[in-house]
Amino acid sequence: MPLISNSQIIEIHEFGATNIQHYIYSDGRTWKFEAKNTMIVDSIEVLSVLATTLSATFHIEIYIQDSLIAKWDQNILYDRFYKPYIHKKQVSYSMSKGDTIIYKIYGNSFWTAEGGLLGINHIKLSSEKIIQFMSICEGEEYQGWTETGEYQKTFTLANGCDSTVITNLTVYPNYQVMVDTFICEGKTFKGWTTSGTYTENLLSVNGCDSTVITNLLVNPVYEIIENIEICEGDNYEGWTKSGTYQRPLISVTGCDSIVITNLTVNPKKEITENKTICEGDSYKGWDTEGQYIETLTSVTGCDSIVTTNLTVNGIKETFVDVTICEGDSYNGWDKTGLYIDSLKTIYGCDSIFITNLTVHQNYQHEENIVICEGENYNGWTEEGQYVESFNTVQGC
Repeated sequence: MPLISNSQIIEIHEFGATNIQHYIYSDGRTWKFEAKNTMIVDSIEVLSVLATTLSATFHIEIYIQDSLIAKWDQNILYDRFYKPYIHKKQVSYSMSKGDTIIYKIYGNSFWTAEGGLLGINHIKLSSEKIIQFMSICEGEEYQGWTETGEYQKTFTLANGCDSTVITNLTVYPNYQVMVDTFICEGKTFKGWTTSGTYTENLLSVNGCDSTVITNLLVNPVYEIIENIEICEGDNYEGWTKSGTYQRPLISVTGCDSIVITNLTVNPKKEITENKTICEGDSYKGWDTEGQYIETLTSVTGCDSIVTTNLTVNGIKETFVDVTICEGDSYNGWDKTGLYIDSLKTIYGCDSIFITNLTVHQNYQHEENIVICEGENYNGWTEEGQYVESFNTVQGC
């Protein structure tokens, strides 16, 4: 910002149009104004055009932001004609643009009627000091100054008078901002779609450089395939039938994940078996005829119910009496006696067969028979040797 060549700031506030009359009573009158400039006020000049019908005293006060900065009394002798009075006061007050300026004037307190008349009037605020507000960016300089602060320089004007410039300097930083952020695969951040470090050179609201370094991480969107087996009657994620199912999930990085589930429902098996054993043997520890139920776990991890109907076959003993004739045999036996065989039944069980064998004799009987001619014996009529075979009562 260049220096202001005119060292003096003058701010004038008018009270109203020329010759407007304001009656001033003992309770006074008040005018309010708003400051037009920011400056250090060196002096206040007030022009009052006053008139009275009798001698009077006017009391004048000036306030800025409710602070009394100047006051004085003005005595007037009998004077019915408006007469200008100029008052100039030296002060030192820092005033900001927009501050409230109050002008108060009171009439003669001994009067209850008119204390006087106020005509044309103004307040003139002056400053021999120039206040300027400057801002630069970090790394720059103004008048050799590089840090935030209030600085003063005094110059000598052409008229030989000093002029002071007060500079309120603000040094704004150049920002370097590190940003760590992430997006999901398929999304963008400021147009960036891949992981990496990105640098942006921007201007801050103060017009200074601002560098933003963004570390961008692109998290993948997962597709997970799982093969799940359950048993009939159970469920997985609420599903109870074999099939392929999909469900979306949010991963720990906040991105969508799709889980594809191939679900197999294994049945619970019910098996019925009929088993036969021989007396004295056992099946799975059972040796008594009956029905037995087992709950087993199949190779798929599911329950299987096995019902076993168990039959126990006894050992069979058979006793037979057998007779043969002398010279014959039975199962290779040809002598009277008791014979035992161990056999297998149709069920594969032992069967004891006891044979009581009797061998009966074959009898040979000779007889000499004499008959008379003309007679017969057993139909034989001629002399000779005849043989007959007969069965005994045993069939021999």
